[in-house]
Amino acid sequence: MKILLVEDDISQRTLLRHIITKRTDSEIFEAKNGIEGLRMVEMNSPNLIILDVWMPVMNGMAMLDKLRADKTHKSIPVVIITAMKDQETIQEAISKGISGYILKPFTPELVYAALSKFIPSFQTVEA
Repeated sequence: MKILLVEDDISQRTLLRHIITKRTDSEIFEAKNGIEGLRMVEMNSPNLIILDVWMPVMNGMAMLDKLRADKTHKSIPVVIITAMKDQETIQEAISKGISGYILKPFTPELVYAALSKFIPSFQTVEA
C-alpha cells in the first residue's frame, strides 16, 4: 500500500510514519504542503492520503478541493488530521468527501482506529 503524509510539521510527519510503519510495510511518501502533496499524488498514485488541514503555501482543504475535482484522483481515500475540534471544520471536510479524521494530539491507538478500514493490520490494536 502507498500512503502519502501531507503535514507541514516534520515532527508530526515523523511520528505518523513511525506509527504506521510499526504495524505495516506500506510505502510512505511525504509532503510539507498541499502543492507538494498534489505533486506527490501525480508521481506516486497513493492508495491513501493523510492530510493536515492547516499548512502554509496550500492548506489541506484547498488540496482536498483540487483532489476531488481531478477525475483521476478524486476517489483516493483522504483522512484529515487537525487540531481544530470545532464541528464546522470537520463538517466542511466531511462535505468535501473525506474518509475519516484524526484529532491532534493523537496517539497510536487513534491513528490505528482511524486507518483500520484501509489497512487490515490496524484492525487489531496491540495493548
